[in-house]
Parts: sequence; structure tokens; C-alpha cells
Amino acid sequence: MNTSEAATVAEFGAALRELRGRKTQQNIADHAQRNHFYLHRPDLSAIERGHRLPTANELRAILHACDRADLVDEFIGLRERLVNPARASRPAWPWKWVAVAAAVVVVAAGVWFVATPGDTNAVYHRPVVIRHSDSDLRLAVVEDPGDRGAHVVSVESSSRELGMWRIGDPHKSDGNFFQVRALGRPSLCLEAFQESVAEQSYVVQWECLGREHQFWRFEQVSGGLRIVNMHSRLCLGAPGPEVRGGVRMVQRDCDEAQRWITVPE
Repeated sequence: MNTSEAATVAEFGAALRELRGRKTQQNIADHAQRNHFYLHRPDLSAIERGHRLPTANELRAILHACDRADLVDEFIGLRERLVNPARASRPAWPWKWVAVAAAVVVVAAGVWFVATPGDTNAVYHRPVVIRHSDSDLRLAVVEDPGDRGAHVVSVESSSRELGMWRIGDPHKSDGNFFQVRALGRPSLCLEAFQESVAEQSYVVQWECLGREHQFWRFEQVSGGLRIVNMHSRLCLGAPGPEVRGGVRMVQRDCDEAQRWITVPE
């Protein structure tokens, strides 16, 4: 397939599958990790099947493993066109900067965030509520918030003290994944309990150790954000089809996990 002919996410994935040739998905994942790219076989499977686009880092890892580093710029350009089709098809009119200003972009002293009404971009490096996209339920620690192993649950609250988080400190090898800390508890991080890769295992807070199971990617999808664990590649969500008050959060298949939004306070 000619790369320029890939007009959909599925065709993009098919083009990557064609480049892989006789190498297995595990070959690609192993090569990526040997070269300090964090790519797991389930990620590659989802990408090739057209379930999602790869991140820029994942794309570099795949192409390097396929011995096609010469195509990195071409594929990244195509990825950007698929992510932002309107931007690719419209001339850059001067008044577009008004929209950019309205988005409230602040870059100062290493602190930045993006927030617009109803926006599904994650908000980083400042206090936020992580709220279910279709309700007023938010993520919180209602047990002693200073306890290691305290469960993360969904609650309905308007309190400025309950359910406040800070998303920051990216992983040293993949800046798409961040530590998530309850506000006022800087030594405790959101994690997949005991480094589990099993579905329905609990999400808790624990002493920050810098390991992959304590890093999360806030991935923009239709309807909100998926919160993806770096270690397991599973997503944070309620154990069932609906988010209800008082339910302990688990990690589960990302196609079935609920969507979230981050709201700055």
C-alpha cells in the first residue's frame, strides 16, 4: 500500500502491518524495548487492526524495528493529517489565532495547561478533578488519603478538597505517560495494584516508586479520555458497564473502559 493512500486509521494500521512483513508483533515489541521505546505487543495489535493511531514515539519504535527509519517523517506527517483532518485541508487564516487564544494556553516557568469548555484534552501540572465524562462522579480516595493501598473510587462531590489530583512528572523514557497524585499527597501515586497486568485488578495509591505501573497516558478518544496504564496497557474504569458512586476503580480492556475528562480548579 502506498502510504499516501492511507485515508483512515484502519488503512494506516494496514500500512504498518505490510511494512512488518514476516516479523512477528513480538519481534517488533522486543526490538522497541531493547532500544528504550515502550511498545508492547497488545499495543501493536490494536494499532495494526485500526483500533487506534500510534503515538509519535510508538510510530518511531515500529518503523525502526521494521528497518524503515527512513519513513518516520512521512508516517508522522500522515498521522498528523489523520488526527487533525481539518487543519490539513484548510488554509491557515489569521483569525485562527483568536481560537488558539480562547483555548487558554499558558506556558510559564515550566507550568502549562490547555483548557476549553467541554474540551477532552488532559490538563497537566495543575490541580484538576478527574470526572466521568457522562456524569458528575469524580475519582477520589475516600479512605485515609495518606494510606498506601487506599482504593480509588468514584464519588459525587462538589468539595474542593475531595477528589483533586495533579497529573505531572512524565516517564523518563516516554513523555506520553505521567504520574498521578492526589493533591496534598505528593509521595503517593496512582498505580495498578502490585504491578498487575490482569483485568479487574484494583487501582490504588501507593508510594511513588518510578515504575511503569505508576504511569498513565491520558488518551483522547471520542467522548473523552481513556486513562491507560503504561505497564499493563489496560485502562482505568469501573468494573461494570456503568460508573456508580462508591465503586472501586479497576483496570480493564480499553475498548470497554469508561471515558473521563480533566477539569482544572
